[in-house]
Amino acid sequence: MSSANAMAATMLHKSDGDRNVTVSRLIDAPRELVFAAWTDPRHVVHWWRPQGFAEIHLDEMDVKVGGVLRFRMRTADGVTFNSRCVYREISAPSHLRYDEQCDVDGKLFHQGRQTVTFEAVTKEQRDQTLLTIHTELSWVPGRDPAFTPEFIRAGWQKGWGENFDLLESYLPDANFVSSPGNDLVLSRQLAAPRALVFAAWTDPTQLAQWWGPKSFTNVLCASDPRPGGAWNVTMRAPDGQDYPIRGTYVEVVPNERLVIAIDLTGHPPEWHAMIRKFRSEHGEAPDAPGGGLTLIVTLEDRAGGTWLTVTDRFGNAGERDAHRDLGAVQGWAESLESLVALLHKH
Repeated sequence: MSSANAMAATMLHKSDGDRNVTVSRLIDAPRELVFAAWTDPRHVVHWWRPQGFAEIHLDEMDVKVGGVLRFRMRTADGVTFNSRCVYREISAPSHLRYDEQCDVDGKLFHQGRQTVTFEAVTKEQRDQTLLTIHTELSWVPGRDPAFTPEFIRAGWQKGWGENFDLLESYLPDANFVSSPGNDLVLSRQLAAPRALVFAAWTDPTQLAQWWGPKSFTNVLCASDPRPGGAWNVTMRAPDGQDYPIRGTYVEVVPNERLVIAIDLTGHPPEWHAMIRKFRSEHGEAPDAPGGGLTLIVTLEDRAGGTWLTVTDRFGNAGERDAHRDLGAVQGWAESLESLVALLHKH
């Protein structure tokens, strides 16, 4: 979308005097995803980037009341915008409120309180989000007089419009990660019907084409998708080391849900030692039980495709943290990229 189209799609509301600026955009995604993309630095770095800025640095992002957000944006001609925000109110997934101060090469650009709201909207049977940013400006002493309210409004309409364009293009390909309870959860939109996605999970020939980190190959894939049936995969690393995974189907609902009991005890001793070391360093007993998990796959119709949710359910949070922080998230992300590529061939 061009800058002109971005400004047209991004609504700039009439202000109540010089101190208020409001912009909004209807985003074609559920508000839970939009809120996550706004509050997780792994997502923010992909879309918070107005045109004309050569560098964006996210220096700090601690999303909690009293937490700090700091970032720098540098234009192609060397002008640097420095922003520091303090979160004042957080209510997921409905709104955020934070105080921001921004300077341009040391000259105060603006200071004010921003409220970001995420309103759920259903339009043509699609879950969308009305995203609104309202700013109450403070005209403090020392502000550069060149930065008039009109100048700020025009800049924000253009800049936020370009950010929103990037956000909308990023969301369909984003992996959303969370860690509730003892779970590691990854979700992603797939541009394919549920039947094709289900087949890619349960057909061993297709499974072998996408399962595992991108540098690994699968030397064994077996799948008998019925309760009690076997689900077995052996991944081979570039160094030739094998990583066997043995599983048993617990629940199979065609095109909707899979539950598989997973046994990782066949993984190399070095891998188990790495997991135990992490857990011990984080306060668990060296002999804490591990090696097993439950894999839950759910498929939902959404936005003309499939909303995929993958849950690794561990016996305790310590084991979950070890897997999450030692490569599971990256491994799943690479696997899902390969799954997307496979589905695209259909």
